[in-house]
Amino acid sequence: MNHSTRDREFLNTLERILASNFHRDDFGVREFAKLLHMSRSQLHRRMIQVSGISPGAYINEYRLNKALPFLQQGTMTVSEVAFEVGFNSASYFSTAFKKYYSISPKQVEIHPAKPATSDTKVVHSGSTPVIEIDSRPSDDKRILSSVAFLIVPISLVAILFGWELFSSRSEINSPLATKDKSLAVLPFQNYSNDQSLDVFCDGMTDELISKLSQLEDFDRVISRTSAFKFKDMQLTVPEIASELGVSFILEGNLQKTEEEIRINVQLIDAGTDDHVWTDQYTGEWEPDNIFNMQEEITSFVAGHMKVAISIDESERVLAITRPNKDAYNRYLQAKFQMYGSDEESMKNARQMLEESIELDSTFSAAYTELGYIWLVGGLAEGIRNQNIAWQKAKYYLSKAQHLDHSPIKTEFHLLQGYFYFDWDFVRLEEFYHTKFTQYTYDRESCGLIDYAIKTGRFESALSVINNSIEADPLEASLVSFKARTLWFLGKKNEAMDLLMKLDRLNKNDWFYLREAAHTYYIMEEYDQSGRVLDLVMERFEDRSPLLIWLKLFYSHRHRNNAQVKALGDELEKAYQNGASGSPAWFMALYHLGVKKDVDAAFEWLENSYEANEVELTWLKQEPLLAPHRRDERYQSLYRRIGFDQLR
Repeated sequence: MNHSTRDREFLNTLERILASNFHRDDFGVREFAKLLHMSRSQLHRRMIQVSGISPGAYINEYRLNKALPFLQQGTMTVSEVAFEVGFNSASYFSTAFKKYYSISPKQVEIHPAKPATSDTKVVHSGSTPVIEIDSRPSDDKRILSSVAFLIVPISLVAILFGWELFSSRSEINSPLATKDKSLAVLPFQNYSNDQSLDVFCDGMTDELISKLSQLEDFDRVISRTSAFKFKDMQLTVPEIASELGVSFILEGNLQKTEEEIRINVQLIDAGTDDHVWTDQYTGEWEPDNIFNMQEEITSFVAGHMKVAISIDESERVLAITRPNKDAYNRYLQAKFQMYGSDEESMKNARQMLEESIELDSTFSAAYTELGYIWLVGGLAEGIRNQNIAWQKAKYYLSKAQHLDHSPIKTEFHLLQGYFYFDWDFVRLEEFYHTKFTQYTYDRESCGLIDYAIKTGRFESALSVINNSIEADPLEASLVSFKARTLWFLGKKNEAMDLLMKLDRLNKNDWFYLREAAHTYYIMEEYDQSGRVLDLVMERFEDRSPLLIWLKLFYSHRHRNNAQVKALGDELEKAYQNGASGSPAWFMALYHLGVKKDVDAAFEWLENSYEANEVELTWLKQEPLLAPHRRDERYQSLYRRIGFDQLR
């Protein structure tokens, strides 16, 4: 790069400042800009112009250049050298050093070179400062060789926000362009002593998965549910990638001291276990910085994986929101609780989200999650009155939609509510015929797959489920839905094989166990259903109407008449108390499947209709009702619920 006199003076000033400050671990972009009497964004633009790299990268490469002579002298340990040149983490120093020189600091210690002054010099390759080392053989069989890294220019949306950044650069003719664009983001690790930061690590992982999965040029981004199966598991990157079927893995770790946060991230080629790219971000513990960092990581990962970001995606996915700091912390704590799925966890999460909204009434993500909690509370769980639950859910989700956070996610939640609570088949048919096959779905949105199954579109449902499983191969709810769909298609053996494999892997997954018990029941595999039912009722306090009905059914099969009566009374009491979870529907199944009283069953179906129960969406496909589909009472319900509006 040809530099003007003004540029050379600027570079000389940079060198003088770094020479005096590189050893300080608290010296970063902020301090650099202050000494130059510039803003951080001004410094960034100026350095890109004259050197081609960011200020953070320039600082780190300068430190790495200084580190090599110390290691060659052989008088200091790797940790001592790391701290001497301004790194506050020896492990990160080792990672950065190996990526920069293609050799580890330990290897330099074992094979010390001649003094740096005689055969080591700083040169420039293009715009990047690099080390050139004498590679002539010597008696100590030095293994260092000349290294030069070229820069891959990447246009980023969010690089002007003042984060310190070290980025190892790939060569221009990268083989990555030919690889499958599939990625798993593993749970970020907490390298601090503060266990409360586990919540933040999980939240950071969550947000990155959410943003990356919205970029359409990715072949697939593994969902949170599958990625988090590997939290704290001692497997290699290639082993995890093989299990998930991806070409790349993104890892990260977090360190926090007082009010400063430092996050290291690395993108790994799973086929070779090589680091494609490594970055370090340092900034104040503020939501602005955290969100800026999320946008930068998203952009860098996409750039290095050759994933195109459209203008629309840049505005929508990389839009930076800035919630109140305390509101954001409450939000992260709530998300952490939500993954427990049980009633107590959801109750805690709801309270935290309400507090988050009180602290920041414009924080749209909090509205979305609060709406979802009310939505599921009014469905099959029997936790909240379903009419109140839907009223609350619709309010919070509509508010989130107005604030325009994650519009797809919010739209999916609302559509599920319109299906289960409003029986709005016109709205759902429009979505099914225009958008259904365009998306993949997860545990929080699989109700839209449920719509396809319950309206008899089994082939379409199976195709979408298979696509969704590619992005979420270990999500038990999807595989459970697949087994159910295969059964409806007459492929019971395939369905059984799927469920039997999942049973071994999901013994502590409340949602899966409940769905599996129901699916086995539908398939008339009563022994398997009863076994899973006993497991879920033993391990969890769930007493939803669905599980009460299944327990009642198996009590009848075992001729336990006293328990049959007690459970029947429990279901009827739940109906009288206005509980969610569709107790009247299950009372109807009780009279059909146990008492063989068709007239009483239809009376309870009318009660279910009057209560607007969500399980009436099963009317078209419920096996126990199949013999009665010509009954005028059945056909009347069919029309009133809205099934006659199917196209």
